[in-house]
Amino acid sequence: MESHLPRRNSPHDGANHHENSSLKGRGGSLPLNNMTYNKNYQADSIRISHKQVGKHGYLFLLFNYGYLGSQYDVEHEIYIEHYRPFQCTTGIALERKYWTKDGLSEDFRKDHGSRLYAEILGKLESLKNKVFQAYEGLTKDLGKKPSPEQLRDRLNGKSDKASTRMPLALYIDSLAQSKKVRDRKTKLKYRTLATYIRALEACREHNSEFQSMCEGTRGVVTVSSFNLQDWNDLQLLVQETGSEIPRTFRKAKSARSFAFDGEGYYSEATLHKLQSNLLAVLRRAKKDPALGAKIDIDTLEKISAQSTRKVSLNPEELGTVLERDFTFTSGHLVNARKLMVLQLFSGVRVSDLSKILDNPIREVRGRRTTFKAIYLSTKKTGEAICLPLLQPMLDVLLSGHKPHMIAVTNLNNYYKEVACDLGLTRIIHRVERRANAVRVDHQDELHSVLRSHDCRRSFFGLLTGYLYVSRLLASQVTGHRLSHAQGEDEGYFHLSPEHKAESLLAQIYLAEENLPFDVVPKDFVRQWESSKSQGRRIQSGLGWLR
Repeated sequence: MESHLPRRNSPHDGANHHENSSLKGRGGSLPLNNMTYNKNYQADSIRISHKQVGKHGYLFLLFNYGYLGSQYDVEHEIYIEHYRPFQCTTGIALERKYWTKDGLSEDFRKDHGSRLYAEILGKLESLKNKVFQAYEGLTKDLGKKPSPEQLRDRLNGKSDKASTRMPLALYIDSLAQSKKVRDRKTKLKYRTLATYIRALEACREHNSEFQSMCEGTRGVVTVSSFNLQDWNDLQLLVQETGSEIPRTFRKAKSARSFAFDGEGYYSEATLHKLQSNLLAVLRRAKKDPALGAKIDIDTLEKISAQSTRKVSLNPEELGTVLERDFTFTSGHLVNARKLMVLQLFSGVRVSDLSKILDNPIREVRGRRTTFKAIYLSTKKTGEAICLPLLQPMLDVLLSGHKPHMIAVTNLNNYYKEVACDLGLTRIIHRVERRANAVRVDHQDELHSVLRSHDCRRSFFGLLTGYLYVSRLLASQVTGHRLSHAQGEDEGYFHLSPEHKAESLLAQIYLAEENLPFDVVPKDFVRQWESSKSQGRRIQSGLGWLR
């Protein structure tokens, strides 16, 4: 919330001719927290102006309190931010000759008498006071400056009804700025959701292609009017555009930049997150007694998207990737296969793959062994991890032909080429639920849908599904976000990063027989076995103490 009211130099101070100018010359602004209305209030942000409409003249109140709003420019197809004043009629008709730059003139007193002259001045003063009180009350309730529409509804006594007509995007923004939401990440998610709601409104209004597909009507989506049609249109928008809308709005803020050719897997993941955040917002709105919104949450919860495609390579397919030699194929496939191996056996994101190539390999000492690892901090979460190097990774990094990093878009395409050359044709079957309750049956070959993030998922699935590694330990060592990992695994929180890495290698070694290939380095195996033998000898040597 702004700390000062803006001041605008205007040739018309309205009915303030009887007010002194004691507040002028104080830096041009008034502290918002210390403002109290009185007859000496003469900031140019509240004034009375005269407008001539044909042969009739009217008095209007203008309150310019620095409210910054967005308006869509149809001609240029962009959103323009500008300061919007509050304006309302005073209900007083007045001929032009009775109004001067100083306000109500003395000619009016001569022609109509002092009593009517004083009544008009008192009415104007009372109206200015009401506007100011409504502004202060709304500012305290919302935690920010109210819009001119909210201020007008408060003055007309329609605060309860007007709140239900509050634009949904505006309500979401107010939640993100209020103290009701304290988590910084949740605030960011809500702002992104509000951006999507505005994008939906813009597409409904100005995108002819989207208009032919959508169900809902044009106009602003309000809290009380949100329904199943709006939900389906939002789902349709995300499925058709992918995850580019927030980035588009931040840069160009242009509805014409919407492209209906987004990648399916991006749109599904984005849609699932948006629906979860939107349901959370609607639950808040339904419980808010001031809003009185009637929203069918139960129906919306039943149709939330859960069709995200999840692809994971099984051990036999991992073995195929390891064993195949690309010596006589294209050079870009040789490089892509090596990068795929690094990602399949490290579980890092693409943004951290270059760190594995650049960061030095270090000899790390655990509690019972020494092993090779790479220290890095994940780009997405900033978490510092000690990543132990498995044997397939060591073979790639210590070879004479170390791979080089390539663009993410090319990486996904090359991974598909590698998988196709390897003959990874297992059918990935998925039923997608689209808007309007339409279900689409997908039966794709593995190589056609494989992407870089599936390598990360494959490694985590290999650890927890085939090697029985603790899910919490695997999450901490590989830099995954923890979700539901708790209970008996909480002891791993007290280990150092090096000891966690050693524990991961040990658990992999204990269940390595479930794989058709070796992944634990031989040096670690020898040290681990010798440490166990040494422990047995110490125990047998202390047998005489019993």
